[in-house]
Amino acid sequence: MKRLGFIVSILLLAFAAQVSAQERLPAGEINRIAQSVVEITVIVDGEFYPSGSGTIISADGLIYTNYHVIEGGEDFAIFMPTDLAELPELRYFASVVEVFPDFDFAILQIDRDDRERDVSPSSLNLPFITLASTLPQLGEPVFVFGYPSIGNGFLVFTDGTITTIQNESFGGDRLPFLYQTDAEISPGNSGGTAVNLAGEFIGIPSVVQNEERTGGRLGGIISLPALQYALETGGQGFDPGGDPRDDNDAPPSSSGELDYRLDSNYGETQLERGFDDPHVIEVISGATQNNSVDIASFDLGDQCRGYATSQPDYRVFLEDGGNFLRIFFASEGGEGDTVLVINQPDGSWVCVDDSFNTLNPTVDFDPPLEGQYDIWIASYYADENVPGSLVITQDDNLSPDNF
Repeated sequence: MKRLGFIVSILLLAFAAQVSAQERLPAGEINRIAQSVVEITVIVDGEFYPSGSGTIISADGLIYTNYHVIEGGEDFAIFMPTDLAELPELRYFASVVEVFPDFDFAILQIDRDDRERDVSPSSLNLPFITLASTLPQLGEPVFVFGYPSIGNGFLVFTDGTITTIQNESFGGDRLPFLYQTDAEISPGNSGGTAVNLAGEFIGIPSVVQNEERTGGRLGGIISLPALQYALETGGQGFDPGGDPRDDNDAPPSSSGELDYRLDSNYGETQLERGFDDPHVIEVISGATQNNSVDIASFDLGDQCRGYATSQPDYRVFLEDGGNFLRIFFASEGGEGDTVLVINQPDGSWVCVDDSFNTLNPTVDFDPPLEGQYDIWIASYYADENVPGSLVITQDDNLSPDNF
């Protein structure tokens, strides 16, 4: 019986090893895919700023990436790998073909060589990645390629599973907009490549959601169906995430609290030292009829009074934020009274009312912590909603009174 148990154990281990091997990309396949993953460097005023990653999806040099990777760039340098154990080399320059900000999606076209001489796309014959013909399912393996800053400029490969599939309405059809994964994704991975077990492109790694209190971390991949919908329709009729202030059927807030676990009203971003400064988001302050939280009840200071939604208005994932970071709200025309409430990466709260002789709030972090910042722009009065700009900057000369 002992011998039989031993044999059964060996067979089970062999089966487990076979299953495990089936869920991994072979080394040769990893190398093949990596040849189509590029590092994108944004050029502004002649200066080069490594910004993110991209995927070559056709032999003539068409590149898919995130809009936030190329936003603010005047030109784009394309670095490609030769030896995966070496830094990628400058091979081409590219121009913008099309952008879809609501999808955080952009397309570049390689059109010049490393000396900026014009090249014909039809002559390039570059390695590219095949688009997936089937949708990934919950629990299936996913593999991520890119050039995150944490990799010191080298190509980084990570793997995991599809942990969440988030559908949205696309012209009346319910299709996946975002896949979440436990595969490690870091700033710089944005715009890169996510593939299935067959080595086919399933989407663009775009966002990272951290839960600082528990250490939970999931990456977000914008799905291929969402990208294809944007290309086919121009993105018309699709508002990812929506805006709770436009949703008259939104249920009343049941938590009565500022809840960092909820999706942010106006999206999120990843920022690191040297980001396109200032980073500006158009928002509307305050609560809605069906979703109102009295921030005075949180006892964040005598001057911390106002009304907001349970959801954060904006979320920032900060990595290597330098020595100084300023976040402020500037109302349109200087009208309205607003309050800024921020939950920092260490879980502590900051609440500020007026600043710079205005009714607009400003918070300075000197130095800022790395991690997740959840930001609420509250209105001082319950029935007031103030349109304006949420501004994130490393320039201490920029403030609500001169923005």
